[in-house]
Amino acid sequence: MGPAPAGEQQRGAPGEPEVMAPAQKGTGKEGKKASSKKRAAAASPADGLLQPVKLSRVELYKEPTSEELNRLRETESLFHSSLLRLQVEELLKEVKLSEKKKDRIDAFLRGVNQSIMRVPSGPEAELTDQTWLPAGVRVPLHQVPYTVKGCFRFLPPAQVTVVGSYLLGTCIRPDINVDVALTMPREILQDKDGLNQRYFRKRALYLAHLAHHLAQDPLFGSVRFSYTNGCHLKPSVLLRPCGRRHTIG
Repeated sequence: MGPAPAGEQQRGAPGEPEVMAPAQKGTGKEGKKASSKKRAAAASPADGLLQPVKLSRVELYKEPTSEELNRLRETESLFHSSLLRLQVEELLKEVKLSEKKKDRIDAFLRGVNQSIMRVPSGPEAELTDQTWLPAGVRVPLHQVPYTVKGCFRFLPPAQVTVVGSYLLGTCIRPDINVDVALTMPREILQDKDGLNQRYFRKRALYLAHLAHHLAQDPLFGSVRFSYTNGCHLKPSVLLRPCGRRHTIG
């Protein structure tokens, strides 16, 4: 009888246990190819692992560029540590505004400027006569004493200016607030407005009229009053874009 095929059982003499014959390994060229494939698979690096970069002797010992020298001087004089500089740069990446977000904020600010300049002028009236204000509009000021001299008339602002951290490029996430300053026209003010809080009342009436018209603009999701540092003499208007989380004040 010839040898049993690979992987088949060989039956021995009576009384002896049956033995499974091992499969024969490939020989010749096939065996060499299989072993070479195994060695290649074992030698290939795992996916996703960084491999060392081989540099020539010239590249390894070349002189630093002027930009690299300036960066080293800045690190030594400003940060005193390379680790501190890396930490600051990573922190700035987390809180710095992206260019896409800046473009959206700039577009909103242009809309704010146009909406403010479209607010119509109001009639001239005494400071104690506030019937020209629509019903339900609240003046954000405790008017004491109420009876004072002087006249007031709403006119579009002489200038609308972006101020604060956004203008300086230091505005950070996640709570984005952009400060906008309005300059009241000279025609609204009088010589003795420094008496009896007349200037502060005119400022509050100006904001009340402005907020009433901006609240009807679909550009804004909410319009409400706030006070700078909690001072009731310095009210401000907080404008929130419609459908946005950012607040423009």
